[in-house]
Amino acid sequence: MAQQKTKLKVKKSIAKQQSTFEQFFTEREQHLKKEYATLTEYIKDYSDRVDHFQDENELLDKEAQEIQENNKAYLTYLAKRTLLCQNAIITLNDQNRSDLASVLKQKDELTSQYKDREKEVRSQLIEMETKYSLMNKEVDDLRPFKELQSDQLSRIWELEKDLLAMKIHHSEQISPGTDPGNNLHAVSLAEGEDKGVAFICLGKLG
Repeated sequence: MAQQKTKLKVKKSIAKQQSTFEQFFTEREQHLKKEYATLTEYIKDYSDRVDHFQDENELLDKEAQEIQENNKAYLTYLAKRTLLCQNAIITLNDQNRSDLASVLKQKDELTSQYKDREKEVRSQLIEMETKYSLMNKEVDDLRPFKELQSDQLSRIWELEKDLLAMKIHHSEQISPGTDPGNNLHAVSLAEGEDKGVAFICLGKLG
């Protein structure tokens, strides 16, 4: 009779410990999942910002290249026009002095237009260089979040290792008469499922 009471007390004690451990594991897992989801959303937001800045940077580079090409074409045209004016000056005589005045006037107008255009292009280039510099700075500012991602993932792995060790310890305490190999096998299967989920999450982040 006393032996039956002792067995009953042991069973109640084991059931109570099991309930306590299950509650602890559940709270710990929920905390890990919540922290991981927050980190994933945080990193995704900044990854999207990096992609946006890179796209805008490529667009600015393309616009700068187009402006430089247009400027080059304009300079080529001006050089040809100037050469024509110089050739015209060489072959002038008394009968086409009026044409010379017109050519010189046109040259002055083109020179003035070129200077205005040059100022405009320089202003645009300076503005784009400023934007490019600011975007590079913001991209550099986002790099620490990549390091934060790595640190947080390492922390999660450490927490999972601690959780696995506690599961093994708990399994051995709950089933002292059960084959340890079976307990370890069950825990290993759980570990494999956890790692599989973690690798899937890592693949999405990458």
